[in-house]
Amino acid sequence: MGWRCFRIEPTDLSRLSLRRFAYSSDAKACPKGKGYGHDASVVIADAVREPPVRKGGKDGFDPDSRWPAKCTACSYVFQDGDQWQVNYELLYKGAPDGKLYVLRESPPGATWIADWFPDEGPNGQWTGPDGKVWCIMLPSGMEWIVYGHSSGPAKDQKGPKWTVQGVPPDVTVSPSIHQVGHYHGFIRGGIITEDCEGKKFPKWPPTA
Repeated sequence: MGWRCFRIEPTDLSRLSLRRFAYSSDAKACPKGKGYGHDASVVIADAVREPPVRKGGKDGFDPDSRWPAKCTACSYVFQDGDQWQVNYELLYKGAPDGKLYVLRESPPGATWIADWFPDEGPNGQWTGPDGKVWCIMLPSGMEWIVYGHSSGPAKDQKGPKWTVQGVPPDVTVSPSIHQVGHYHGFIRGGIITEDCEGKKFPKWPPTA
């Protein structure tokens, strides 16, 4: 059992949300945010024809009653001096369920070209034989760069690149992929294996 990899591609649509947050450097670290500040977002439109962008301030939504009032993780109530942000997040198509997703919420197995990487090209440190930077979403909710470097023996030290057979999304890679504390497993024949340490991901039922 595991999750089958599949290609996703950008659409011309974005998801619109209103976000409130406070920087932890402003002495407002969320007690449940692992060192981060207070944060909350509310989606107000599932798909609009706008380019992806983050706009600081209220950007015309100042009278809107849908702005989040409190932090998602704790009871902190946002103040007028905290941050306001209007987000248009690009939606991607290609998921087997037919739904559109923003990248950070894509199902496990979603595979895309990250063409915003600065070193895209034949000699880039994250690129494959086609000169593209490919990413795959793992069940941890964290993306993995297919042709990237593994971690080295020392902190901030790079290890060798993974050995990749096949063409994304139908790849077999070795050795294992270990996102410490989040996911540890393999991708074989385009299928992401279950966590080999027994970690479960109830949000995402197996698809392979």
